[in-house]
This record gives sequence, C-alpha cells and structure tokens, in this order.
Amino acid sequence: MTLSIATNVLMNESEPSDSNWSAASSSSNVTFPYMPDDVAMVLHVSYHVVFPILLTLVIITNGLCLAALTRPKLQVFHITQYMKFMTGADLVGGLTWIPPIILITTCPFTNFSAAYLYNCLGWPTVTLIRKISLYLLIWMTYDRFLAIWFPSHFKIKVNNSRIVYVKCAFSFTLAFLYFLVRVISCKVECVNVNDNISFDTCPSYERISIEWYNDIRFYFLEIITIPVDILLILLSVGLVTGLFLKMGTSGSKNSRKSRQFYQTVALLVINISHVLCNLPFRIMYKFFHAKEDKHCHSTVQMELFIAVGNCLPLVWSGLNIAVFFLLNKDYKEEMKECLSSIPVLGKIFCSSNQNYEETEIEEKE
Repeated sequence: MTLSIATNVLMNESEPSDSNWSAASSSSNVTFPYMPDDVAMVLHVSYHVVFPILLTLVIITNGLCLAALTRPKLQVFHITQYMKFMTGADLVGGLTWIPPIILITTCPFTNFSAAYLYNCLGWPTVTLIRKISLYLLIWMTYDRFLAIWFPSHFKIKVNNSRIVYVKCAFSFTLAFLYFLVRVISCKVECVNVNDNISFDTCPSYERISIEWYNDIRFYFLEIITIPVDILLILLSVGLVTGLFLKMGTSGSKNSRKSRQFYQTVALLVINISHVLCNLPFRIMYKFFHAKEDKHCHSTVQMELFIAVGNCLPLVWSGLNIAVFFLLNKDYKEEMKECLSSIPVLGKIFCSSNQNYEETEIEEKE
C-alpha cells in the first residue's frame, strides 16, 4: 500500500459536499514539474509495464488451475477443496489490484473520490482477498500437520468436506471483519485542487485520519497479522520435522505416501515463498508509511523498493498454485488434460507426447 502525496486544501470537520470538490480539475495524466524524471520513469515502468504483465500472468495461471481443480479425478483429495477456494480468491484478488494500481501514480490526488477509492476501498479490498488466501493456507498447513502427527484424528474429524467449507466460511468472515473496520473508520481529510506544492499543508500520511492509520497499524498489523505469520512458521517447522521422522521410520513407499509427501513439500514451498514475498511489503508498511511524506518525490531507490514490495504479493498469488501443480503428479496430469482441451495447446501437447513416446521406444530397442 503506497500513499500518494496530497497537498494544499484541507477538509472541514463536516463531510465534503460535491461543490467543494467541483474545483478539482487535474487528472492523473497531468505531468507535474516537481516529480523527478527518474522517479517518474520508475513509477511508469513498475506500474504501467511490469505490473500489468504480472497481473495478466496471475489471472491466466489461476484461471487454468481453477479449471483443472474442478475435474472429477481430483475431487477425492481432501486438499483440493482448499485449493479451489484459494485459487478462486487469488483470481478475484488479481482483479481487485486493478483500481489501486491505476491510481497509484496519481501524484497528487486532486479528486476526493479518487483519494477515497485508493485509500479506503482499493487497498482494503486487496488486503481482504490476500488475508483470505493466507487463512486458507494456515488451514491447509494445519490439516497436513494433523495428517502427519495425528493420522487417526485427521481421518475421523478433519478429512471431511463439510469441515473444509466451515473453515473457508470462517476465514472469509474474519477477513471481511478486518475489511469492514478499515472501510468504516477511514476518512479522507485533504486533497489537492491544483499543482501548487506545500508539504506543510497536507502531507501524504495526513490525507487520511492519522488516528485511524495508527490504530490499523497497531491492532491489525501487529496484533493480528504477526501472530498468524508466527503460527504459519511453527506449523511449517512441524511439517519439516514430521517429514524427516516419517522418512526415517517408513518402510516401503506406495503411491499414497508419495502423494502425501509431495503435497507436504508443496505446502512448505508455498509457506516459505509467502514469507519471502511479503517481507518487503511488511517492512515498507511498518517503517516507510509511518514517517514518509514524499511519495513520488522520494529517491529512485525508495520508489523501486516500494514497487517491489507491491509487486511481490501479486507474484505469490500466482506462484503458490503453480508450485502446487508442478510438485504433485495427479494435479499436473489433470492440468495437461485441461490444456489439451484447448485447440492450439492440444496440438502442442499431442505432438510433444508423441515425440516422448517415440523416444522411449527407441531407448528400449
């Protein structure tokens, strides 16, 4: 989340009327002379070139994986139900990134509606979907933990589609409550009506209510988000320990044990990538937004760091399901079948499979 600069006109205590904002005539297409050229280039390349490419790849990846997850052969696996909800959330989440990214290079905001959409609706909606994905990842890791350490309990009380639906509903409710608090309490306190610059009038972190901002950072970032991350790390450590113990004590390998092993490895990779992809965003949100009042007027290095912090969570929302499919044979085979049903890709897969079979025959001869 990046707060763009807003200067010059302070709102009154009351809610602004339409007439107060009718004077806002500037738009995001205006080139302001105070933005350095190198900063403008970083913003343009990051959010108008790289980000749309990443967004397109995420939407395509999640769409294809969601289609593969609905195939009948995969419905027998417990984890498929979680992955369907998570992939659907990531697919919708990719679309929710579009409004804030369109507005992110608007420096300064000259319209109340744009400022409100960016701060009080755009980023909270993105956060809502991201939290749903995170909570579902927690549940998947927890179930995998029970399957390794308490297999009898997992088979009797956990391996049930109804329980999965209840957990998904609980995850959505918890994330939606966080979203609701942010939307209700957020207030835009000032915007621009021209391109005159006065940082003392309305710095970026005062454009929204500073009390609201501090409450959100403390209660929801530090009290809710950090314990969830700690829980994810502890469960992941439990999975690693359980895997090593199972590998040391297990005898013959069968297809079921092999499948469970690769599902666990896939979850571990997804968990690690989640921590790594969200780390720059967390650092930026905790330390940069609390003090910085010069977004779009900062150094190239700082703007580049902000761009990376905003892009990596989007990368993770496409990477997680791709990793899961690549590391699980059953899911990979269903994805191939799904891609083969597409006319152009079907010819490619048919020719590649034919070449592979011919190579195998030649090697045997």
